[in-house]
Amino acid sequence: MKGPGRPRSPEVERRILDAAAQLLNERGLSATSIEAIARKAGVGKTTIYRRWPTLGAVVIAAMDDHLRTEVQVTGNLRADLTQCALEWMRLLRHPLGRDVLLSFLQPNGAPRKLREDIRKHRYAQMAALVEAAGTDHDPSLLNDLLGATILYRELAWCTPVDEDIDRLVTCAMRGAEP
Repeated sequence: MKGPGRPRSPEVERRILDAAAQLLNERGLSATSIEAIARKAGVGKTTIYRRWPTLGAVVIAAMDDHLRTEVQVTGNLRADLTQCALEWMRLLRHPLGRDVLLSFLQPNGAPRKLREDIRKHRYAQMAALVEAAGTDHDPSLLNDLLGATILYRELAWCTPVDEDIDRLVTCAMRGAEP
């Protein structure tokens, strides 16, 4: 029986994540592909697919790595949602995050599969917050209420949400109650 093979190189993973972030910054989401990431990182496509099953997974990993978008789950839903909202605002204010999110607002800005991968990732993160808090809130509705309001205020009106964050979290929690 064969062993698991050669261990994965952290250096190769770093090159892939850096290449993905650079391409997202330079070309945007719609022009970023596994092929382009592999070429820029100097690796084969299979090297990427061994680590991440889809382009969406690579994009999520690159954004999480470069923007540190993970929220620490504490079990206090209000506190966790506040942290989540603050992270989303930070993401929107960073050129990489802003460009990726703006591509979702364009009809052909991001492939359907990529949109679906990122949506599932976000909903899973929200479900983890709700589960840790032991509440019956609807995770996808919490995600959408918080995310839509932040996007609308930050992008459409260029009005920061910072001073209204507590009220926004309260509204989202009330709106997503069972």
